[in-house]
Amino acid sequence: MISTFKYRISVVLLFIITQLPAQVNVDSIFNKAILFSRSNEFNKAIVEANKALQADGKRADIYVFTANVYSWKSNNDSALIVLNNARKLNYLTADFYDAALNILLRANKNDSLLQVCDEAEKQGYKDSKNLIMKRLIAFENKKEYDKIITLLGKDENKKYLEEANIADIYRRIKEKSLYQKITVDYAIDLFQKVPAHHYFAMAYSTKVKNLSTSFGLNYANRFGKNDLQIEYTGYKTLVSENYWYLNYGYAFGNVLFPKHRAGLEYNFKLSKHWDASLGGRYLFYPLSTDKNIWIATGNIGVSMKNSWLTLRPFYVIHESGKSLSFSTKFRLYDDNPANFWGVEFGFGNSPDDSYTASQGAFNQLMSYRIKMEKNSTLSDKSEIFMAAGLVFEEYYVSATIEKRNRFIIDLGYRFKF
Repeated sequence: MISTFKYRISVVLLFIITQLPAQVNVDSIFNKAILFSRSNEFNKAIVEANKALQADGKRADIYVFTANVYSWKSNNDSALIVLNNARKLNYLTADFYDAALNILLRANKNDSLLQVCDEAEKQGYKDSKNLIMKRLIAFENKKEYDKIITLLGKDENKKYLEEANIADIYRRIKEKSLYQKITVDYAIDLFQKVPAHHYFAMAYSTKVKNLSTSFGLNYANRFGKNDLQIEYTGYKTLVSENYWYLNYGYAFGNVLFPKHRAGLEYNFKLSKHWDASLGGRYLFYPLSTDKNIWIATGNIGVSMKNSWLTLRPFYVIHESGKSLSFSTKFRLYDDNPANFWGVEFGFGNSPDDSYTASQGAFNQLMSYRIKMEKNSTLSDKSEIFMAAGLVFEEYYVSATIEKRNRFIIDLGYRFKF
């Protein structure tokens, strides 16, 4: 009897003794993997983590760690496969949900992210701020702006509006949810010993899904003449978030504006920080020697933290010849992108710029210009735009080329609803 008892004790002790080194070995290997991950040696960290899992395939915490490492090296598909092994072990802890939410966010799997948010909440996940943030990002990516407004409109969630990043999303979404806009703009060009030029524009804009549409009315008074132009502008956003620009304008009097004005341009992302476009314009001046004018244009832009720099050339083709002009613009944004300062430089002339228009044509001579601009929000629904510029330009007096300065003041107001 005693010998049988001693035998059983010996077997138990032997089992414990044989298992202790293995457990110590798993932890030491796992710690080595953690150290590799902290020094951004992700491949080595995965190798060591897999060694630990080979020794103990039920360590769900190591599966979660390995999934995170895969995600840190931008291999989110593998991360989700590995993470599912922890789920199979019923390891539904805060660490598991932290990893799942972050990996799904990086993988841009918005529907799955929202499902896991709901699951985590039912499982008693305590970080409610993280759930709110992940839901907001997923809803914004899906362009379900009304769900963001509803979520943050709940009494229990209003406290999160004190968080800067959540408040920024809420402000941005409220602006996007205002699909209609009225814009008015007035510009005056001042000269020495020459009557001022006046330009007034008014437009109504709306948005239906991924199509933004604007209908405008433009009025000009120059050289003692008046002209009126109606204008349509459309922006068609694609699934890739690239978009098409389309414009058409028709002038009733065609003494200042071109009789017909049309434009088409494709805008696309080159990378996270770089954007570009390619397109063209067509203008028809029936009273001018150069009746048909074609313009090839585009732009290359780069975003740098809270600023944006762009360069746009205009290659103009008309009966009298060809010309090339450039403009470059720099903008510095506030935390709210609707608040910005800007400066623009340019040289040469292009009929795409409204102030180059002459009597039924456009000024084909050289000009140099600089303009400062400021856009400010007055409220969630309204903005004001102010700009001032100086142009040094050549112009014809009979057959003689003269030079003069032109001072430009531009004021605009936008109301969204």
